[in-house]
Amino acid sequence: MQQRCRWRSSFHAAGSGFGNPSYIGRRRLLAAGVAALAVPALGRSASARIHEQVVVGNDGWLFPAWDEVRTANLRRIPRVTDLINQAVGVLKQAQIETVVMLMPPKARVYREFLPTDFAWRPEAEGRYAAGLEALRKSGTLVPDLAALMAAQRAARPAELLYLKADTHWTAAGAEAAATETARLVKERLRLPAARGPGMRLGPPASMRQETNDLAELLPATEQARYPIQQYSLRPPVAASGAGALLADSGGDVVVVGNSFMQPKYNFAAMLSSQLDRPVTLFWKIHRFGPYRTMLDYVGGATFKAQRPKLFIWNINEGNLETASDNAGIWGPNAMPAATFLAELRRAVG
Repeated sequence: MQQRCRWRSSFHAAGSGFGNPSYIGRRRLLAAGVAALAVPALGRSASARIHEQVVVGNDGWLFPAWDEVRTANLRRIPRVTDLINQAVGVLKQAQIETVVMLMPPKARVYREFLPTDFAWRPEAEGRYAAGLEALRKSGTLVPDLAALMAAQRAARPAELLYLKADTHWTAAGAEAAATETARLVKERLRLPAARGPGMRLGPPASMRQETNDLAELLPATEQARYPIQQYSLRPPVAASGAGALLADSGGDVVVVGNSFMQPKYNFAAMLSSQLDRPVTLFWKIHRFGPYRTMLDYVGGATFKAQRPKLFIWNINEGNLETASDNAGIWGPNAMPAATFLAELRRAVG
């Protein structure tokens, strides 16, 4: 279940935000996603370490098997990155800048906890770097989050950046990514003056996650081995007096992404704070895919009411091998690249 927001926020949560009745339960979502994802067949010894597409790692760590580390087809990457680069070009022609948030999976960041029979192979090892290089060729701003996470781990080894028994990152990981993204935006892009101030964040507070989405896929007798975690988050605080933040003020910076961008991980709030300007958030569960999610935002009322100056577009590393028309992954949200580009052009004018 999605955690309901416990504070008023100055970033605007649009679309599939908290309380949306179209939300699909986590177990149903993961089961649907797992059924759609083609994971290579495993040998007898490896299969003992994987249950319902959950990789059972060491020291209480679980990993999604669909974040494949044993194999990759790097020849698929240019097709995907070419489409993303073309989309960025369409947005730029419409006077909208784009930052692509290429998300590394936690299997990359916490690889030492993978079982030996689910270890990184060279072709998969190079996937993130290949995607980063291809996306940057057109001049798109793409933070190197894999390098950032490695640096964060070295600097603060006791601070977890991903949840041990869940697919997602912690607020520490999200806030670090938001801080780095804001730094690059301020350094390399020229945005107009902000329409209002950014989010004010309070001191770090302890937050308790509600569920472990990966542990929920294990047999009930095993789930107790994976306790619910607490993590630190700098919660948004209500402002008063001069310069007070408006709870639902629209931002000309828009985060478009999947469940990693949920408010409970604090990415958009930290980005707003670091940029000192309002940020709008629009996220949908991963099965919608980055292409349908983008089209749903630019085709909606919020975009029509206020065209953004900057998109932060969230795309997972695993998506680099998944074409927009792959119905086995995206289901009814799959579409040919030409269709996506045509609809994007029509929406942004």
